[in-house]
Amino acid sequence: MAVGLPQSLDYGLVNATYVSEEGILNVTNYGNVKINLSLSGYAVNEGDGFAMNCSLGGNISINYEKYNLTDSNPGSLSLSQFEASYVNLTSSPKVREFNLNYRQDDTQNEAINSTYWRIYVPVGVGGTCQGNIVFGAVQDAE
Repeated sequence: MAVGLPQSLDYGLVNATYVSEEGILNVTNYGNVKINLSLSGYAVNEGDGFAMNCSLGGNISINYEKYNLTDSNPGSLSLSQFEASYVNLTSSPKVREFNLNYRQDDTQNEAINSTYWRIYVPVGVGGTCQGNIVFGAVQDAE
């Protein structure tokens, strides 16, 4: 099992009390078995309960960074739309069904699926924020 992802996801400028625009991370399966994903996140230290640590004070809680593994929801969203359309990232790894097929052609990396991400910025958080999303590959039972 082997997966590839971009090195970073930039949510851009997001004001407090707003939800970011949707960011897309494409996951490539370089291996030879169908996979699901194990996902977790942290700001500074694994298990810290935060998604982001910010330069002008404050942290963004892990439950404010969310993902959707099947559907894109482009455009601006309210907090309630965001809550209804995305799943919370957690501090401990959670295996999620992703059903990413294995590579069929050794000369191409065609086994790619998109994941969709957003973050909500609460009051009291500012500056440049940085965090970590941990992706893991788990063999699909099929």
